[in-house]
Amino acid sequence: MRTALTITILWSLVTVLSAWWNVDWQQSLVAGIAALTPPPEFLAEHLSRHRAALVLVHGAIWGLGMAALTYGSAQTSRRLDERSRIEDESRLADHVFHNALEAMVVTTGDGTIVRVNPAFTHLTGYTQTEVIGRKANVLRSFHHDDSFYAQMWQSLLTTGSWQGELKNRRKDGSVFVASETNAPLREPCVEGPLYYV
Repeated sequence: MRTALTITILWSLVTVLSAWWNVDWQQSLVAGIAALTPPPEFLAEHLSRHRAALVLVHGAIWGLGMAALTYGSAQTSRRLDERSRIEDESRLADHVFHNALEAMVVTTGDGTIVRVNPAFTHLTGYTQTEVIGRKANVLRSFHHDDSFYAQMWQSLLTTGSWQGELKNRRKDGSVFVASETNAPLREPCVEGPLYYV
């Protein structure tokens, strides 16, 4: 808001100085012409009319400039408020993801891991750098056959979620039972899910 006020003050100053300079210049021109020869009647009338028009034009330009500054300031303020709100929501979502007590994994549609939380590392023994970019089947324990996973994906695609128990494998090779809920993360205006959690 201070920037808009500074711009407004500078705009007003430039407009006033411009009007003053133009009026001063016109008066010098009139004085110069008068010193050379007596000015004809139509020239004096033309300069007098021109001065009034110049003042009106400067007033109109100043008014338009002030309206544009006010509108621009309001738009900028709205954009900054929206950006601040989005950043706050993003920080909150990141905080919740990072501090969740349950293991969370975000994958792409083809099963490539893009993000895990600390609870995942604690449960599986895999660090974030070890699993990001790898397929989620890095946890596969081979206790479930391919038809089990096909049914899981079919449920995800038709109902939008899957819940059940999976036997997964930790980094050290030990098997653990995980009660999982898988769901797509949808983006507005995008057809189909981009990620799964």
